[in-house]
Amino acid sequence: SMCVLVLLVSISFVVKQNSITKEFVPTKDFFKEAAANTLASAEKKNPTLSDASFGSSGRWVLDYDYANRSIYPNHGSYSNWHLAAQNFTPTPAQPYRLAASYRWEDDNFQNKLREVSLNDFCTACHKLGITRILALGDSLTAEFVQSLVSLLGFPPQGNAAKRFNARLRPINIPCRPFNAKSFQLKVMWMRRSSVKEILSLSKTSALEEQFVAENRNRTAIIANFGAWFESLDDYKQAFDSFLTWVDKNNGSNNSTENKLEVFFRETVPGHWPCFPEGERKNETTYNWIKPVDVTPFKNYTSYQESLFYNQTSGHNWEMFEDFNKHARTCLRNRSETLSLSTMGNGSGQKQMVNMLPTAPVTPIHWLNVFNSTVLRRDGHIGYKDCLHYYLPGPTDWWAHFFHSFILDMSGV
Repeated sequence: SMCVLVLLVSISFVVKQNSITKEFVPTKDFFKEAAANTLASAEKKNPTLSDASFGSSGRWVLDYDYANRSIYPNHGSYSNWHLAAQNFTPTPAQPYRLAASYRWEDDNFQNKLREVSLNDFCTACHKLGITRILALGDSLTAEFVQSLVSLLGFPPQGNAAKRFNARLRPINIPCRPFNAKSFQLKVMWMRRSSVKEILSLSKTSALEEQFVAENRNRTAIIANFGAWFESLDDYKQAFDSFLTWVDKNNGSNNSTENKLEVFFRETVPGHWPCFPEGERKNETTYNWIKPVDVTPFKNYTSYQESLFYNQTSGHNWEMFEDFNKHARTCLRNRSETLSLSTMGNGSGQKQMVNMLPTAPVTPIHWLNVFNSTVLRRDGHIGYKDCLHYYLPGPTDWWAHFFHSFILDMSGV
């Protein structure tokens, strides 16, 4: 298994601009500066995985002030994510939809948990040398991308945004970081959801590889899969294939630098049953002035008690925790094995180093969204779609966690 090989993991399990500018052309010191910033951040972190991360422990708090500063217009893009916001009419008692108004209160990292800000995000990406973001995964990953770009101030608009194939077109985010040259951040989602699609990554991934190879700077990759899988064996095989693909594409303009900054997001289940209930034909006429009388679970125990219904829903959601456990164990083993290479001295250290593979070392960061999202039984599209959420909604906090991670890594 690829899990027993070594891939550098610098994981800390913590979970409008007016014009489009030309793509940033790096100076000769660009990669050097980015590497220095990444190394400085990595040195502050435990080289092995821990359970402390953004979103790992906390609670959801109803906060209309949060909704007021983070709400964005949703014009569609995929399926019916936009219907709740489109049909909602605010009232004095309920100025925003309830599902869009819950703020995550983190037990461990509240001071570092920062809501998405275009200027801060662009500054952090500049310091890390990132000018492209590639999201690989299923429709939930597409939903995450739509949430991120919307919170950055560029929600999709028009009929073109509603076409499923819009995923093949990069979203251009004009960045003007503090005290640095402007550049264009390209964000793209590419669907990789089935076992077959993940296994073929290392063989036929021309679009993904082209997106990375054409970038003269660094590319951040946010990946997830599992929702379409039917067994843990399939997941293990796919995870190995994904890591092989990461190794293959981690070449650089400078052989001492990583061209990729890789994040792996946990797989999250839906909640069955969910509200509103009824037939899909009724979803366009639901009266969103009337709140859906569902609040987030208060703790994980309450979520576990609902799993009986999940197992009768015809999905494999109960297996997702095993998928996540395998991915975490695999990455932890890589991290701990690599950390041994820095121990000892003399011939003993040299012997350990000689045992390490010669493939490029690639930072892989764990994006913890499971612990917080399993509490969000509210906000689902409903009408028998109990996996996806309306936007704005719970998925926005995946973007806030990712944003906070990027800022923390860069020191912004």
